[in-house]
Amino acid sequence: MAKKPIELFPVSELAEKAGLQNWKLAAMCKAAGWTTDKQVSQSDFDTAVSNLESRKMGG
Repeated sequence: MAKKPIELFPVSELAEKAGLQNWKLAAMCKAAGWTTDKQVSQSDFDTAVSNLESRKMGG
């Protein structure tokens, strides 16, 4: 039986759908090494947002 392919979406589309602020999108892309037109899975996007929001602030 064939595996179902993982759906990929542009980061900018997922960010808009999630209501992610522009500065947070820029910070997340920088931290993940992505551009806004990169195609990622919903799971990878959610992980990147979570990593950004739980990162250590400051020094």
